[in-house]
Amino acid sequence: MDRERTEDKFAPRTIDLDLILYDELVLTSDDLVLPDPQIQNRPYLAIPLYELDSELILPGTGGRIEELAGQLEHSSMIPLRFYTAFLKKEILHG
Repeated sequence: MDRERTEDKFAPRTIDLDLILYDELVLTSDDLVLPDPQIQNRPYLAIPLYELDSELILPGTGGRIEELAGQLEHSSMIPLRFYTAFLKKEILHG
């Protein structure tokens, strides 16, 4: 995307995409680990994943996102279960 890299790794960029999960893929390389191991420690990753798919099982771990999100609810983030269900209904059924 024509990004000019500088020493400042937080410099502005055209796009910043963080891949945290890709279907059932389990991958460990020098550049990428999937699923992102930080999902288990970061409410801002786990809780939105739970909202998208409450029955998700994290590949390679067997961990249920519902249980993980429940453990992380003590943070300032809490799942918006009813709102998410409402949005899904509106999207699917108009």
